[in-house]
Amino acid sequence: MAADESLDNREGRIRRGGRILLILLPGLLVPSCWAVFHFGARFLGPAAGYLAGFAFYWLIWCLGVPLALLGRRGLIGLFAEERPLFSRANALPAALLVSTSLVTLVLYTLPALGTADWGLFLVHVPLTVFNGVLEEVLWRGLYLRAFPDNCWFGVLYPALGFAAWHLAPQAVHPSPLGVLVFAALTLPLGLVYGWAAKRSGSIRWPAASHALNGVLVLGDPLARGLLNLLKGWS
Repeated sequence: MAADESLDNREGRIRRGGRILLILLPGLLVPSCWAVFHFGARFLGPAAGYLAGFAFYWLIWCLGVPLALLGRRGLIGLFAEERPLFSRANALPAALLVSTSLVTLVLYTLPALGTADWGLFLVHVPLTVFNGVLEEVLWRGLYLRAFPDNCWFGVLYPALGFAAWHLAPQAVHPSPLGVLVFAALTLPLGLVYGWAAKRSGSIRWPAASHALNGVLVLGDPLARGLLNLLKGWS
């Protein structure tokens, strides 16, 4: 039995119990993260509560669950490209992936350049890269390993979960667009990332795109909150 489990780990397979957990995961993740954001902000203050919410999300859900289901080698294997994304066969998903960054550049980066805080930007970059990569591990990598031949559970379902997750941080910083509208707007992103990951058999390029898109959104409250806390401690 131990030999079978280690073989599963090496090959990045996810057993039936893990697949059931992934089906239940959005229903567990969203309310638990919302509670940490909400009560963290209430008892620690908005800046510290917001950081606590992301720390809980990253450590428990984006790292803890993937490591438990895949192991370290299986997690690293999610970044190995099985089929080249930037090829004639995958021209459409590759083009859509690139277009997400172009849209972000036009809608978020260019309008904010004149008022950008470049000191804040230095804190913003590592946080958003870290977040983007970890989110692709959870929402794309795990589901495609668990459901490689099922577009519903491998691509669409985690994209819906990814969109729903964006309700949780808004317990502290609601979007000016509206809580539900902002969460809904992340659904197309999740679908593009998922399609690109499925076509390439890897989260390498979706993770890179996700990280880049995060960097291009200059007004990030996570970096601002961390910088304010650091200034308060100094």
